[in-house]
Amino acid sequence: MNMYSGLIVLLSLAVPCLLVPLPKEHSRGIAIVNPGHTDIRTHSYTVAILTGMDLLGGGVLVKQNWVLTAASVVHGFKKEDIVVRVGSNSGYYGGHLRNVSRVIEYPDYSTNQSYNLALLKLDRPVFYRVAAHISYLARVPFQDDRSYGNLTGYGQETYDVTEYTNGPQLQIIGMELYSSSYCNHNFWSMSVPNIQFCADANNSGPCFGDVGDPLVKCVRPSQCELLGIYTGVNICQYDTPSTYMDIGQFYGWIQENIASKRKWSRT
Repeated sequence: MNMYSGLIVLLSLAVPCLLVPLPKEHSRGIAIVNPGHTDIRTHSYTVAILTGMDLLGGGVLVKQNWVLTAASVVHGFKKEDIVVRVGSNSGYYGGHLRNVSRVIEYPDYSTNQSYNLALLKLDRPVFYRVAAHISYLARVPFQDDRSYGNLTGYGQETYDVTEYTNGPQLQIIGMELYSSSYCNHNFWSMSVPNIQFCADANNSGPCFGDVGDPLVKCVRPSQCELLGIYTGVNICQYDTPSTYMDIGQFYGWIQENIASKRKWSRT
């Protein structure tokens, strides 16, 4: 990790969910590349989704008993074979495990994989103290070109799996965000559907194990808005922007499925 990445870590530990500036250079690999290792206490909305000891991808707590992720992370798996780890800096150890009682893929995903979203209902709620930074959901489509956000997840630190020796560790990277129209106009290789947007991090980006990771924008400490979910497009390609589901366009569907009159437990 270079000095700039170290600064990212110190800042993210000092202030909950602090918006991290875009890195100016990368030091190694192409993963949550040029990552700063961060602490789950400041990004406790981030979860790891596994089957056995295999990391399927990431996700985000949108309610005490609901996780939002990419449909491609869980598609084809029985709910009994999926577990969610919350409250840990490691995707493999620590924190709390929750089984999944229900999987809801976005209805159009089976015929159009651009609609890459799924909700996982947990068998038990996550204690409030563990999920202290659950993100607000964006309510309107993304259109704030050249704004900044944070991507957090447990994916590989390098394209080379032989260097993936410490297992999945929570990492953070600052990214510059662009609407789908901006992406398609300014990046010749991009063809981003209007239900998604793209993000770039100066020769950095998400890699294997990062599909489903949350991208948030923080307007002030502890007030972080969930803007996107990583789709897996351009995975491990550090010279091309990665794409994200535009959560503001799916706010109604998410709320309809997770709505509950039950109050949150603070025990």
